[in-house]
Amino acid sequence: MEHKPLISFILLTYNQEDFVRDALDGALSQTYSPLEIIISDDGSKDHTSKVIEEYITDYHGPHKVIFNRNEKNVGIAQNVNRAMSLASGEYFILAAGDDKSLPERAQRTYELFAQYPDMTCINFSSIPCDADLRPLNRKVSNSSMSIINIFDYLEFSDFVIWSGDTRSIRRSLYDVFGAFKEGHDEDSTLFMRGILAGTVCHAQECMSLRRTHDQQVSNFKNIRQHVTKNFIGQPLLDIDTALLKGMISKQTASQMRWKVRSADRILADQYYESTSKWYRLLYSKPANLLRRIKNKLFK
Repeated sequence: MEHKPLISFILLTYNQEDFVRDALDGALSQTYSPLEIIISDDGSKDHTSKVIEEYITDYHGPHKVIFNRNEKNVGIAQNVNRAMSLASGEYFILAAGDDKSLPERAQRTYELFAQYPDMTCINFSSIPCDADLRPLNRKVSNSSMSIINIFDYLEFSDFVIWSGDTRSIRRSLYDVFGAFKEGHDEDSTLFMRGILAGTVCHAQECMSLRRTHDQQVSNFKNIRQHVTKNFIGQPLLDIDTALLKGMISKQTASQMRWKVRSADRILADQYYESTSKWYRLLYSKPANLLRRIKNKLFK
């Protein structure tokens, strides 16, 4: 009989009372076993925690369920820290409280990690949906994959991360790098940790329904409130950790620092579009700002 490792399915929630039932449906309908479901609510001010408590009270399925509720809102990175500290699995699957994972997500995560021992981080594609989970396009899932290591990544001309709405990691990433200490973003940090420690995979298979609505953190209006250090502070610390532990060379560490520090320009272009030039002026270093002003005045 095949021995299958425990997987921890981590569901992160905050002020999602209208959507969290769908997220719970997705988590608790997973076909993989053994599986533990860890739900961590970040001090929601609405009825999200009440909806969760009522839902799991009525659940009598095969998966173990652990529910944590933070007394106050601590931010997504610290909420992830709390959830991961409660997790016992060999693999961690991360899911948002406003999306819905498809039932095969945990099974496919296990199969890919088992097939590729050096793979530290996986993300699947997702189906973009409206607030009622109606698909916004007819995207067809396929089985193609892209797998890259740190040297492949350094060949990219810009700072890039693959979408994290279906991110899964080996527990070893948490064990090696520890809890998040800086920033408010777990998405880019987990991707960068995966690159530092092994290979990262993007699988074209669609394994979640990604809901689009006005309240989500990655919504255009909300992302504009982020400061660049929220994205790059922790990855810079992790590069130092990888160097200290002999995972990468000094040269590779230097190249990765340059890559990560280029995030302000890339994120500005990606999220701010026509306003990115003003973002660059506001958040660039003083020397860069003075140089830009000089160039404008004396060109």
